[in-house]
Amino acid sequence: MKKKDKKKEYVKEIQNKYLKLKKEITIHNKLYYGENNPKISDIEYDKLWQKLKDLELEFPFLKTKDSPTKKVGYKPNQSFSKIKHILPMLSLENALNLDEVKKYVEKVSRYLNTKNQFIELIAEPKIDGLSISLKYEYGNFASGATRGDGQIGEDVTLNLKTIKDIPKNIEQLKNIKTFEIRGEIYMKKKDFLNLNEIRKKSNDSLFANTRNAAAGSLRQLDRNVVEERKLNFFAYTYGEITKEINFKKQSEFLNLIKVFGFPTNDLYQICKNFNDVELFYEKIEKIRNNLNYDIDGIVYKINDISIQNRLGLVGRAPRWAVARKFPAEKAETKIINIKVQVGRTGILTPVAELEPVYIGGVKVSRVSLHNQDEIDRKDIRIGDTIKLQRAGDVIPQVISVDKSKRNEKSKKFVIPNVCPCCKSKTDRKENEVAVKCTGGWSICEDQQIGSLEYFVSRNAFNIEGLGGRNLKKFWKEGFIKYPYDIFYLDKYKNNIINKEGFGEKSYSNLIKAINLKKKVSLEKFIYSLGIPQVGQRTSNLLSKHFKNFKSWFESIKSLSKNINNVYESYLNIDGIGPDVVEDIKNFFDKEKIEIVNKLNDALNNVESYKYSTKSNSKISEKIIVFTGTLKNMSRSEAKSKAEELGAKVTNSVSNNTDYVIAGTDSGSKEKKARDLKVKVLNESEWKKLIV
Repeated sequence: MKKKDKKKEYVKEIQNKYLKLKKEITIHNKLYYGENNPKISDIEYDKLWQKLKDLELEFPFLKTKDSPTKKVGYKPNQSFSKIKHILPMLSLENALNLDEVKKYVEKVSRYLNTKNQFIELIAEPKIDGLSISLKYEYGNFASGATRGDGQIGEDVTLNLKTIKDIPKNIEQLKNIKTFEIRGEIYMKKKDFLNLNEIRKKSNDSLFANTRNAAAGSLRQLDRNVVEERKLNFFAYTYGEITKEINFKKQSEFLNLIKVFGFPTNDLYQICKNFNDVELFYEKIEKIRNNLNYDIDGIVYKINDISIQNRLGLVGRAPRWAVARKFPAEKAETKIINIKVQVGRTGILTPVAELEPVYIGGVKVSRVSLHNQDEIDRKDIRIGDTIKLQRAGDVIPQVISVDKSKRNEKSKKFVIPNVCPCCKSKTDRKENEVAVKCTGGWSICEDQQIGSLEYFVSRNAFNIEGLGGRNLKKFWKEGFIKYPYDIFYLDKYKNNIINKEGFGEKSYSNLIKAINLKKKVSLEKFIYSLGIPQVGQRTSNLLSKHFKNFKSWFESIKSLSKNINNVYESYLNIDGIGPDVVEDIKNFFDKEKIEIVNKLNDALNNVESYKYSTKSNSKISEKIIVFTGTLKNMSRSEAKSKAEELGAKVTNSVSNNTDYVIAGTDSGSKEKKARDLKVKVLNESEWKKLIV
């Protein structure tokens, strides 16, 4: 074989490895953020993600910009009214170890264009509780809300007023219209044990851990019950503040709010180097079990508030903070059986049924085995004795098999070649870990139910009263098969009101909730379809690019027909790579296009993309391309700023491009821009334009 051919074969092998790994990560992102049904732990996910990042570092040509996003929170409880957060409540990126923290700091330094400089951090224990937002108006406690889905939370104001840790009046804030403090509601260990002891005597179900106990207690409808549960509060950050308050660092902020009367955690430390970072982690891990409250890791934040503001957000997480969790607890048990489940996208997932075992106070009786590759790699079989852990104290996972205890007659487990639901053939494509049912939406009942549940979920259409049992009831009766059927449920009024659990009022409430969703944003419409690899961030990118339903739908129909210039236009969207475009194209077969068409007919309005509040800027709706190296800011920061001001950032120059921002070594893109008479700006001109 020629040297050139060997190199070509090696490159193809690396590309296949990368695509396979990326696809696996994307599947888990959809399960975790889209379906609220994670199959692997945070630690296992982070290891996969690290492998992907290592490949991208070693082979930069592989890297695409369609990084997966993290999703925040849960659907607000219907028993509580809702409060919209003026500033979103976010989740955090995770770091597995010290090296991950180092890489995080290096990444931030690159973004800020301050390479080889350690950025001062503040390290704080990560309280294992329920995130909460408290709003004060002229110094008086006015309202409080849970994080919810990050945008809208549950109004738990009355329950929060029973918590002694929360100050009701603050003299220092009497001249400030709005002051929002954020923190964690938690339950002390001794109160948790006492509560479970009481519940045990009353034959009530026990809480699994202090976090679940705190969350369940705060959501009680009876204030007296909340007060009896003895909840506590730690404050650690802020939200909306309508008047400037003097603090320049996170450490100064913590000291200031302590003076105001808010309880803060004194176990924080300023870290001026990585030695400080690791020493603090080791110190807290050693004393963790002696604390009177639960923590599950350390949060490292950029201490300088001005740098925090400059870093901003990426996806659903702040760039200025990262969480490092503690190692998982472990236990041993036995696999009784392995069953295969079918998900909404047709993916078959093997799940092991176990002899129940307690890990960290939680009973574990089932664990996902993820896919055939994972089963083969660990050689997992029915009857095996396995070692389990609950990574992040949440999701169980198989660490290893004790083969010395294996039955000699045990057989390797293989995912069947027919779907356990509809008996259609299964298929596994090259470079993919997933085995899929080929029956599709119209044949496979598990896919139908899964897709409908996804459609009505909190981040999609979020239709209250149509989750869980009600949805399955209506599907079983034949009232609903496809998403558009939901909007014609009123024709089954007599059937519904005569069903157990329904009457005139509950029927009326359901139809009202459905009708409220006949107006939906293009972003949510796209997201609700459950397209593989198209989460909230990608849905936002698509809606921003195509602007309205008609434009997007026409592009989908053309893409499904393999029209080249449409495929290229998708690739030109900054943040969307070829594998995502392939998944979009493959998703929209004739059946799916017909479903989208009928769904649009059933709705009153699919709203066009709405630009940010800063969209009256000079670059609002302008198409911008960045090329070359900028001196005073990284390309990432420049792109973020442009998008924040309402611009559309793309990868390639065309006649539609409004501006090309050219740094040093700009190369062919600048030349093409000048040939096409597109306006080219240097960094200084760019900064003047956006001021």
